Amino acid sequence: MQNINGICFLLFFFFFCYDKEEKAARAYDLAALKYWGTTTTTNFPVSKYLNHMSL
Repeated sequence: MQNINGICFLLFFFFFCYDKEEKAARAYDLAALKYWGTTTTTNFPVSKYLNHMSL
């Protein structure tokens, strides 16, 4: 189950650290996948990230 504090931190961090929405969304997805695993909700299909990290 996802921790609300973790979600708030990630949203705050990615909202203010990236100039493009897509970059922020992809960075969020990678962090969420690392933190919560492949069952988390992502902005893009999980298959897009299989080459970027070992899940």
